[in-house]
Amino acid sequence: MHVKVSANSKDFSSISTISRGGLVPAKLLADHMGIDTIFVDKNKIPSNSLFVDVIFDSGGTFKKIILKATNHSNFV
Repeated sequence: MHVKVSANSKDFSSISTISRGGLVPAKLLADHMGIDTIFVDKNKIPSNSLFVDVIFDSGGTFKKIILKATNHSNFV
């Protein structure tokens, strides 16, 4: 797996994902980044959490998930 996170990206305290397709890449990325907390299918997602999914195509999943993030108005 090749992971590139921008050098000017913020520090994340957790990773958030969905159980349908995001668990494996979330775990691999958490291990790579030294993140201990992974939230799966949560109704509230901390604003300092990195959202990980297996694929991005239509953006539909992201549009639904971002509304669950605290301070989501910063992203929309």
